[in-house]
Amino acid sequence: MHLIRTTAYGLLTASLCLAVPAHGAPKERKPKIEKSEVDKAVGKCVGAVLVGGLLGGLLGGKRNRGAGIVAGAAAGGVVCAILMQTAKRKDRIIAAQRQAAIRGSYTANYMDDEGQTHILRAQAVDYQPTRQIHQVRYVNEGGASVVSPSLSGPPRLCRKVPMTDTVQGNSASIPDQLFCFNEATNTMEPYSEANA
Repeated sequence: MHLIRTTAYGLLTASLCLAVPAHGAPKERKPKIEKSEVDKAVGKCVGAVLVGGLLGGLLGGKRNRGAGIVAGAAAGGVVCAILMQTAKRKDRIIAAQRQAAIRGSYTANYMDDEGQTHILRAQAVDYQPTRQIHQVRYVNEGGASVVSPSLSGPPRLCRKVPMTDTVQGNSASIPDQLFCFNEATNTMEPYSEANA
């Protein structure tokens, strides 16, 4: 009976030791995944249109509130209209920026849903990141949402890619996207530099 009790106690102690993690064991950190620069800009544009509408409504007073809201939203919308239209084809933006990061410069055309031709012009600039680099979630050319692969160490080549989108003679700047060479995939991939 004593042997059974000792064995049962030993098994219980062993199972508890296995179930409870050791104190001080480091927790595995999940990598921080950022939005692409165009996704961040679209979010800001939506905010600009909303704030413009609210301010227009306040400035319009009681009698002209409706007209003020429309005018305020339009003012915010003028700044963002081309970007919002282009953002529907974020896959095209990333693809053109990637080609510029590889080649140095790149121009691409595409037709939007309304039959208007967009001219995307990108020019890459060598860039040395000074802060931590994060992976980016973006839409690839197949239309799937993907995450740039992690870097195994500091990148040896990075470029910022400014871009403009011109449609019907009107141009809008698309925010600079950081691309770095990923040795594991042998490609230029989009990344985001941590805020200062």
